[in-house]
Amino acid sequence: MTVKLEQLVDEVIETDFLILGGGLVGCMAALRARQNKNIDVAIMERGNIWYGGNAIGFDDHNLEYPGIIEHPLPKNFSSEQASKGEFGARRFHNIVSAKLAVTEGRNYVKPLVVLEEIGVKIREDDGTVKVKQTQKIPGGPNWHRLVPDATGKIEGDKVFYRGSDVKEKLANAVVKSGARIFNRTILTNLITQDGTVVGATGMNTRTGKLLVFIAKAVLVSTGDMRRLYTYPWAPFPNNLFLNSHFAGNHGGGIVAAFKAGAKLANMEFLQVYVVAAGACATSAAGAGMYWKMQNSKGEFLEEKYQGGMLSKIGGHFPATNFVYSPNIDDPEFEREVITYDTSNATDDEVVACYFTCATEYPRMLKLHKLAGGIRKGPVEARVFIPGLLSGIVGVLNLNEKAETSVKNLFIAGCASSSTGSSGSKAMVWGHIVGDYVRDIISDIKKPVLKGEQLQQVESEKKRILAPLNHKGGVDPLELEDYVRSINMNYVNVRKVEPKLKRAIALLQEIRNDVVPLLSAENPHELMHVLEVQDIIEISELHAQASLMRTESRMVPSHYRVDYPKQDNENWANIIITEQKIDDEIKYTRERIE
Repeated sequence: MTVKLEQLVDEVIETDFLILGGGLVGCMAALRARQNKNIDVAIMERGNIWYGGNAIGFDDHNLEYPGIIEHPLPKNFSSEQASKGEFGARRFHNIVSAKLAVTEGRNYVKPLVVLEEIGVKIREDDGTVKVKQTQKIPGGPNWHRLVPDATGKIEGDKVFYRGSDVKEKLANAVVKSGARIFNRTILTNLITQDGTVVGATGMNTRTGKLLVFIAKAVLVSTGDMRRLYTYPWAPFPNNLFLNSHFAGNHGGGIVAAFKAGAKLANMEFLQVYVVAAGACATSAAGAGMYWKMQNSKGEFLEEKYQGGMLSKIGGHFPATNFVYSPNIDDPEFEREVITYDTSNATDDEVVACYFTCATEYPRMLKLHKLAGGIRKGPVEARVFIPGLLSGIVGVLNLNEKAETSVKNLFIAGCASSSTGSSGSKAMVWGHIVGDYVRDIISDIKKPVLKGEQLQQVESEKKRILAPLNHKGGVDPLELEDYVRSINMNYVNVRKVEPKLKRAIALLQEIRNDVVPLLSAENPHELMHVLEVQDIIEISELHAQASLMRTESRMVPSHYRVDYPKQDNENWANIIITEQKIDDEIKYTRERIE
């Protein structure tokens, strides 16, 4: 007797366009797709679309094209401009495509128009727009300083709009559009048919209800991989969830797409941030956005090490380059106390800092308040690894419609391998995908699940529910803490072959011997079980790619102690990670022109 789909799960939802993740990308894509009222749109969000995701209150993350963005954009914006100097695709040392920056640049203003239409305050009362001026020296002073637009012409590259309620207004607009929302529902896997994605499985983290979504097109916008490294200045289990970004972004969408056949890129590259002590927020004193860092002798690191090695070949975040100076083997922050000098902050800088603190994480605003205000004393800076500069790759990493190597599967935002695709860039890609899917959806046939797809669902159901039968087994949070300690101790910033191999061996042992013993007593704990399995998968891919790249590039994002130099002759390319039909994982090199 053949089991019907309705007998396997609690609810079956059929839709045209399934959006996985209701953050900035998901909401923007839903709004654009629902401009055609005949298109049914469903959003699966593990949290709540009113608050979920890495929402920001101002325009940012547009470092690929500073100094050439105007309002409106120049029509002749080229890939040559997008890759100029220290800022463009070359700033990411040949691991991202300049063509993607061109696409982002040409669509840069469109999401701002949408936000203004739904009531987000983009302009000042006099109709002008405030912008943040691009730094004059790569990695040097004036990084993201706030300057008023006195002439009405945009001279900087970042619009400083009043968007503390941007997520709430986006969510309200999505509801008004008629899109269907499934909050508190975590993605567990994608359903495929002959190399095409045809749906997804999910679980409600409050009720335990199992859902199957059948869809013509699917967008993965579940965010990046945020839970591989631990915030070491907080006790367990707080250390697992204190992150500079949304800690719910554990990488589940990336793993699901990977298992469905999508390719991953840049799995070896770390995000290395400078954060505020006590708050783990990059809006500390702007984390280098507003004020200089200094040591106990009163020496400013930007002045002491400007022009040094790391400021030339260093990572994506300038403040990080300076704390790792004079070199990564003997960084000043390991023998000094590094603080931000806030004593001479201008009124504009104080306003800007309070604004970013209020619109990112209230804990940062509370920290400044308890200290008596921004100008009252220095803010201690610390180095932290919030996640990876990695994700799902589009077709040849150059696809301007965000299509993946799996048919009808799209990728946008931080889940993509286009480095830094959060904030405003995330909304750009949400806008692009929403418009494109709206145009093509009528040409895609409604999928019909067959026996093979029912087997996928049945197998996934068994995987999800198995921990309920393991009373007194392994606690998922304790296992996650152990996995992240492996990354801290054997991978981390200073990578070396023997430790990388040890990490891989330990992670494989955990997957084979410990994962089957994971235990849960309720849906919330089942969610943590699903998360830690994904974290283990990502951690091994991270260690394997780090072992494969026998050079150092974009230090400290990828630094090999045993291969300390950058090798452009052999490594001016990206590592593609792909899972084959027989579950074999293949690592290949691909050059980006």
